Amino acid sequence: MPDNQHSPARLADQMKAATWSLHKQAETSGVVFDILKKRASKRAYALYLRNLLCIYEGLEAPSAAAPLALDEALMRAPALRRDLEGLAGESAYGLPLMQSTQRYRASIDMAAEHSPAALLGHYYVRYLGDLNGGAVLGRLLGGALKLGPSVLQFYAFPEIDDIAAYRADYREALGALSLSPAEQKDAIEAARSAFEFNIQISLDVKTQAQSGT
Repeated sequence: MPDNQHSPARLADQMKAATWSLHKQAETSGVVFDILKKRASKRAYALYLRNLLCIYEGLEAPSAAAPLALDEALMRAPALRRDLEGLAGESAYGLPLMQSTQRYRASIDMAAEHSPAALLGHYYVRYLGDLNGGAVLGRLLGGALKLGPSVLQFYAFPEIDDIAAYRADYREALGALSLSPAEQKDAIEAARSAFEFNIQISLDVKTQAQSGT
């Protein structure tokens, strides 16, 4: 049984508290805000997916082994590739990567090599975020940009029958990990850093898309 220090959901709750204001900022910034307001262009969305793919390829690399294994049902890179190719065709991988994306990816690669517990913070921000808001974003994009399910696979989790139950179980699994205080700190700081990177990527993608270059 986990002790009080590692009680179920404790780490997830700590990360939630530490990132609350950043979470709200992320929802009101850049291309993500435009998606929520149903005013993102197809070009901006394709560019956003291209940059997200770089991030998920880092998170899902074989070397990125966190204390909590990444369930294959969560992995988003394959779906992102299908969506991106459906939207942009052969030019998909020629879309530019933002410098903020490259810095974010470098941070993930560094964590994988030197501080695997920090990957938990990145998992929390990206994967729990996908499970929380993915269906909503998919519906908004489908309506605003007239996109079909074949290019909205990023937001679908066909191998997970009950998203809410899976999300709760994942939070409990985070809380049940036997992490040292230093590892917990690494995870929480990485969650904050992940939000900051995601906010900057969202802003940079919107600027890049508007520039038309």
